[in-house]
Amino acid sequence: TQVEGVDEADIIKTDGSYIYYLSSGKGVAVIQGGKTPKQVASLQPGGKVGVDLPQYQDLYISGKKLVITATNYNSQMAQDFSDTVPAMRYAQSTAFYVYDMTDPAKPSLERSVEVSGALNTSRLYNNRIYFVTNTYANAGLSDSILSALPLYMDTALGNDLYVFSPENIYLSVDQSSYGAPFTVLGAFNLTDEKPVNPVAYQGY
Repeated sequence: TQVEGVDEADIIKTDGSYIYYLSSGKGVAVIQGGKTPKQVASLQPGGKVGVDLPQYQDLYISGKKLVITATNYNSQMAQDFSDTVPAMRYAQSTAFYVYDMTDPAKPSLERSVEVSGALNTSRLYNNRIYFVTNTYANAGLSDSILSALPLYMDTALGNDLYVFSPENIYLSVDQSSYGAPFTVLGAFNLTDEKPVNPVAYQGY
C-alpha cells in the first residue's frame, strides 16, 4: 500500500489463515494455509446462463468480507438495457462482488454493484470501496436520451437498472476539450446496505 490504512486491490491476499488467489479467466481460489495448504472453495461471480463470464481483475479482503472486481462485456446490466438499445448488449461495465467469508469453505454472495465503464482504479478505506471508471456516452445508438447516460445496478436497491440522474452528472463549461467520455466516481460501505450513489463528470 502507498498510504497507511488505504488498501489497494491485488490478485492475491491473505487474512493470515486463508489465501485468496485470483485468475482473470477462472475466478478466485480460496486456499487454507498451513503445512499442507488445500483449496476449500472457488468463486466465479457473474457467471449465468446466456451471460459471458466476467474478466476478473483483482480483490480485497476486509474482515469477513471478500470483494472481487471484474470487467463485464455482456453483463446482466447490459442485457437488461439492450431491448432499448441493442448495441448496449456488449457495453463495458465494472462489477464489484461482495462475499461473506464467515465460513471460507462456504462463501456467500451478499451484494453486487455494477456501473458503466472500465475500471480506472479503486481503494478500500474504513470498510468502504471507492472507485473510478471511464465510460463513453452512447449517443446516436438510439432516439432515447437514456442511451447517452451512464448506468448502474446495486442489489442493495434490488435487481432494477438505474440511469444516472441529471443531478448527478457534471458537465464542463468548455465542451470543446472534453468530448463524450464520462468519468464515474462512487463508493459503498461493506458493512451496511446503504446504496451506491455514483456521480459522473464529463471528460477524463
